[in-house]
Amino acid sequence: MVYNYLLDLYQELDKRKENIEMIIAEAADDMDKRKYQKGRLRAVEDFKKFLTTNYHAKLPRRMQKHQK
Repeated sequence: MVYNYLLDLYQELDKRKENIEMIIAEAADDMDKRKYQKGRLRAVEDFKKFLTTNYHAKLPRRMQKHQK
């Protein structure tokens, strides 16, 4: 059942990514805010890539198919 945590983490990262992208779209005038949010977005994407690379293969096969 530990894989549930990984799946929940994937969902939470996707929510954060959507939220950050929305903030970037709204902050068209503030370059500092956009730069900060782009850094956050890069960190979230890198973390999800790390999880996918290192832990996705440990999920049961039926769960792997649903996540890609």
